[in-house]
Amino acid sequence: MRSARASRSRAGAKRLRPHRKPWSSLSRSQRRRFRTVAAGVASAATLITLTVVVVVSAVSERAGTFVSPTTCTNTTANNLKFDPATGAEGTSVYITAANFADVTDVTFNGTPVNSFNVISATEITTAVPAGATNGPIAIVSGTTPVTSDTCFTTTSPAIASFGPVSGAAGTTLTITGANLAGATAVKFNGLPTTPTSVTPTAVTVTVPPNAVTGLISVTTPVSTGVTTATFTVSSPAITTFEPTGGRAGTVVTLTGANLAGATAVRFGAVPASSFSVLSATQVTATVPTGVTGGPITITTPSGAATASADFAGDPTIISFAPTSVAPGASLTITGTNLNSVTAIGFAGSAAVVTFTVISSTQITVTVPADATSGTLVLQGTGTTATSVSPLTILPSVTSFWPLTGPAGTVVTVTGYNLDTPTAVTFNGVPASQFLSVSPTELTATVPAGATNGTIRVGTASGFGDSASTFGTAATPPPVIAPIRPITVPSKPDSTTPTTTSCVFVDADLCLVGPTPLDPP
Repeated sequence: MRSARASRSRAGAKRLRPHRKPWSSLSRSQRRRFRTVAAGVASAATLITLTVVVVVSAVSERAGTFVSPTTCTNTTANNLKFDPATGAEGTSVYITAANFADVTDVTFNGTPVNSFNVISATEITTAVPAGATNGPIAIVSGTTPVTSDTCFTTTSPAIASFGPVSGAAGTTLTITGANLAGATAVKFNGLPTTPTSVTPTAVTVTVPPNAVTGLISVTTPVSTGVTTATFTVSSPAITTFEPTGGRAGTVVTLTGANLAGATAVRFGAVPASSFSVLSATQVTATVPTGVTGGPITITTPSGAATASADFAGDPTIISFAPTSVAPGASLTITGTNLNSVTAIGFAGSAAVVTFTVISSTQITVTVPADATSGTLVLQGTGTTATSVSPLTILPSVTSFWPLTGPAGTVVTVTGYNLDTPTAVTFNGVPASQFLSVSPTELTATVPAGATNGTIRVGTASGFGDSASTFGTAATPPPVIAPIRPITVPSKPDSTTPTTTSCVFVDADLCLVGPTPLDPP
């Protein structure tokens, strides 16, 4: 018995486990999912063990060599069959022919596949490669090469060329290829922009601000096609800057492309106090006095670049809503330069709160449990901002015990801001008495006439209700044991006992009745 390896692997392939079920018993769909098979070749005594290497069928932004689509002339020879007859990049294709001996490659209209699997002497599986265009499938072999007389139709976009091959931001670019209909986005080295016109074979687009030299990709509803050549950008670009905000004197590092020879840096309309060109990709600049935020612009001999995000100056608080809020609730803060905020402080709380920067003018934050009424403080990269008016923190009830009880029951209520209660009610009925134990605990006595409902705690700043319902219960009647006879002396000095009735109130006390139970 001899073993022969009949698969070729490139990047993106993975080895799979052996499958011991006979190949002849598998359906066509099962064969496409085939792992490793043993196929009889020439005679029953000759067995070839084949390891299948499967291409991961996933759409990615890979560049393929463009080959012009071919129109096939169908004949009746039907020398090579494949299924399906159409598909996008990564689609699995099952190929059959009379003899697959000494196969070295598989191509789709001249574009080589990433990997192929010789299942048997008459069967091959593979996947549509990136950049493939409409045309025949060819089996490359040293002894028996074969090319299909029918075309495989691809649906993935493929880029043939683009022009011009270089330019500055604002340049109009035409991209040609195949399957470009419905293109929704074009990226310049990852920076997206929207095409201005689209046809099945051409896309027109304008080079966006801050684009840098790199590959171009076109995205359609099917997948993404990528060029093999790079587009060269001649204009300056700012891709990032750190820190994103700060006060006067802060040194900001700007990173981008084509920054050599920079002649000016501005923060909004204000020139930087100073700047230094470290390289063609990096410049440092010092924030000038009087900056309240705005875009950063770098001017070079080849043009000017403006960062896509604004630099944030010192934060300010204009307002917040609601003005009265319970712990755990959401608070919205409105102001300026809020994208420079690094921390938010609440009166009475040392908690490190999490917050969401919606924009440079709005932040949302969850009020911490231990917050008390007072001003808000926003910490910026270089300074702080304090609200003019205080935020009122309402009391909150998080739990109580017991959960039920009749009038007179003492209930322990826990929560926040409970140190100065002015009222406690049980479903609207005022508690007969209440007492604050700490800022997080108070006790209240269930009043007569209370019914099932929430417990409300009121303070000078507002009130807070329990999330669950307190259940009231009527006072149970006393339990009296049944009457039974006992024998007791009728008089202290009598030696003759008599039987009388006794009502037991509890284990140690009974009430003796005047009527003897013995017959006269």
